[in-house]
Amino acid sequence: MLRRSFVVYGHQEVGGDFGEFGAPAVQVVFPTDHVLIGALARLALAEGLSLTDLADGSFGPGREDAVVVHYAVLVPLFYLHRAGFAGGSS
Repeated sequence: MLRRSFVVYGHQEVGGDFGEFGAPAVQVVFPTDHVLIGALARLALAEGLSLTDLADGSFGPGREDAVVVHYAVLVPLFYLHRAGFAGGSS
């Protein structure tokens, strides 16, 4: 279904916690970089890819303004946070 689609998290925030692994207090949340999403979307569309925005909630759990990401995304975000990255456009 998403083979020729560029997928983005268009929510206001992305993040989650490690509750599934017994550490619910370990959490990270980042603001979404909508400038970067716009630039990547234009490039993807120029290459003939469709754009799928997960902000519509049809592909997983999340709030209206945030998405809870899979642990495979959450682990690198955790280490970026630990290194001082705050997310968003710089």
